[in-house]
Amino acid sequence: MIANKKKTCCGGGPITWLRNLSLADGREVSVIGLDMIFSALAREQRAPDKETAAEILRQLSRKNNITPALAPLYEDAALKEYEAFLVCTIEKKTTCAPESGPGLFTRFFQIMKSK
Repeated sequence: MIANKKKTCCGGGPITWLRNLSLADGREVSVIGLDMIFSALAREQRAPDKETAAEILRQLSRKNNITPALAPLYEDAALKEYEAFLVCTIEKKTTCAPESGPGLFTRFFQIMKSK
């Protein structure tokens, strides 16, 4: 969930569109474009469920090399991060941990509609 703060190859600013995912097997991987995917799904009011996880994986696979053997691990990790993204958006936090439970999705969209 932490953005990569390394400089770009050309000496530009930090790479903020790169996000780390912690896979269930202990691997830490970096992926491109996850926040953009999350933002689009949240605008579509997509629930953090298996269908959304599959869509995240499909979109991630466009710009990231995800092997079929690791796809389920990426899918699970991305779904947890999407849940955390929704919580962060609700509470406008700068650091977050995944949260789940009844009411999370409903609470997120009630707040979004009130804005």
